[in-house]
Amino acid sequence: MEAERKRNKGLRRKFIILAAAAALLIAGAAVFFGLYSIIGGKVYKRSTEILTAEGSPPPAEKLGSLTELRLLDLRGCEGVDYEYVQAAEAALPEGCEIVWSVQLGCGSFDSDSTELTLPSVSAEDVDKLTYFKGLLFVDASGCSDYKTLFAAQTSYPEVEFYYTLTVGSAVLGSFDSALVVGGTPNLEQLQAALFAFPLLSEIDFTEAEVDALEITAFADSNPQLELNYLLQIGELFFDPQAEQINLSGANLKSAEEAVSFLNCFSNLKGCNLLDSGLTPSQAEQVALSCPNLTVRRQIELCGLLFDSESQSVDLRGAEVKSDELEEKLGSFSNLETLYLPDAALTYEELLPIIIAHPQVFIAVKLNFCGQEVSSETAELDISGYAVEDFDGFYAQLQAFPRLERLVMCGCGLENERMEQLMEGYPETRFVWTVSIGPHEVRTDAIGFSTKNPTKYTSDKATDEYNELVKKTVRLYEGDIEALKYCTDLVALDLGHNYLTNADLEVLKYLPKLQILILADNKITDISALASLHELVYVELFMNRIPDVSPLTGLEKLLDVNICNIGLSDLTPLYELKSVERLFYAMNEFSRAEGKALADALPSCECNYTTTDETGDGWREHPRYFWMREFFKD
Repeated sequence: MEAERKRNKGLRRKFIILAAAAALLIAGAAVFFGLYSIIGGKVYKRSTEILTAEGSPPPAEKLGSLTELRLLDLRGCEGVDYEYVQAAEAALPEGCEIVWSVQLGCGSFDSDSTELTLPSVSAEDVDKLTYFKGLLFVDASGCSDYKTLFAAQTSYPEVEFYYTLTVGSAVLGSFDSALVVGGTPNLEQLQAALFAFPLLSEIDFTEAEVDALEITAFADSNPQLELNYLLQIGELFFDPQAEQINLSGANLKSAEEAVSFLNCFSNLKGCNLLDSGLTPSQAEQVALSCPNLTVRRQIELCGLLFDSESQSVDLRGAEVKSDELEEKLGSFSNLETLYLPDAALTYEELLPIIIAHPQVFIAVKLNFCGQEVSSETAELDISGYAVEDFDGFYAQLQAFPRLERLVMCGCGLENERMEQLMEGYPETRFVWTVSIGPHEVRTDAIGFSTKNPTKYTSDKATDEYNELVKKTVRLYEGDIEALKYCTDLVALDLGHNYLTNADLEVLKYLPKLQILILADNKITDISALASLHELVYVELFMNRIPDVSPLTGLEKLLDVNICNIGLSDLTPLYELKSVERLFYAMNEFSRAEGKALADALPSCECNYTTTDETGDGWREHPRYFWMREFFKD
């Protein structure tokens, strides 16, 4: 029993020792695991702030025990992907930074990089850029996937993406707003990539070799860009804004090629195709295709070649065809004179050309009214030629555009026909003979007188004179209407007739009149004389004119005879300051009134006492004889 008791006691002691040891072990473990964590077979202090892992990454779910961790560096680990990082972020305390190696197509990069150099970028790479939370700049120089790059820039507005495009000898950067291009740029490539360079606003191609058609198409497609360039045509260069260009030496191959080039100029008004390589027919085709341009070129006309800007074309040695002239004369932009062989064309052939090209003077000799007449003639006399076909005659005159004076007395045309000629050819002075009662007067006459004697016979006169008085045919109202055509008249004597106030209307057509004799008519109103500002000498005696005020505005008047006109009011005569001789006797005013007027005009020879209208020396003054000279035959 004792032995059994001792044995039990020993067992109890061992149990107590084992229990104590176990308690000690449990207590130690509790302390250990309170300060450390075993993650992935490795022991880490729970208070660790920076953990650099290598090899296999630690289990993400175990990382939560590192409550003080501020940085987890996984760059030395293999197989770390975004899913692992997300799981680690979920387990780690808030604010803990994870750095890991991000695998892109062109290499591996630290996730905390602020700048990346990527010689190539794929769509997958763009998606992964979100892993670089501090990324500010990506240098993608050399990458030509501009669609992907532009998409990346759009997706990450806080990141600056720099990429380039080689344009000729220049390099365009994504940050550039201007570009100066040299060499031979690929405009198609540039056009395709432009969308990825939104900052670009100006390109200078002046030092580059660019095809005219291609650069024009490029400019048309990009109105948002300010482009400076020269258009190259052959070995020639032109400003695309030019209004005039000279294509001499361009060696053009076809009209189509030329038109294509010309369409490259937005402001073009004219071009020179002389010596450009085009034939006259090709150049003509260009002109027809570009109707808004003045195209200088060679024109083949009647077998001869001429500059389209020629001012004169001489065809006197050529075989002329009217239809060819009609077709091609309009191609000459500055043509002033066309020389034709004499009698090369009939009037019927020539007149349509004259009408179609009124600015062109056609120099040619023509048979006109029985004479050989040059179209350059300025003066012509066809008097005595009977004009039977008026319409034909009227049309033929178009062939003489320089005709200034045409004398055609006795041609058989009535005044109405002559008026048609004057209206149709206002630059030509037509001269013909008009009838004034029994008298004939040329319309270019400067003096005309009926040379009528007095109306009254006299015992003191000779029988011959009295017989003349009886036989004289006097003029009546309406007889002098044709004087309106005699616009050159300087002196007009219509004395001793039966003209009335109505006849004086013709005076408005005679502004050159200096001498006017209306004595011994049936005139009572001289208002029409007020327009004759050149009038020097006037005889109005033996009429009944109560008002002479129309004379007061005629400042050149020197000789005035108004005797025996029934005048009683002398007031207007006081205004005749320029008059040197004033005969106003035999009127209805007192002698005292007559003298008062004479006293008021001390520089004027005033006669208010004569009993003969033309007495007291009226016909002895030098100006009387000057007046008579106009009426000599």
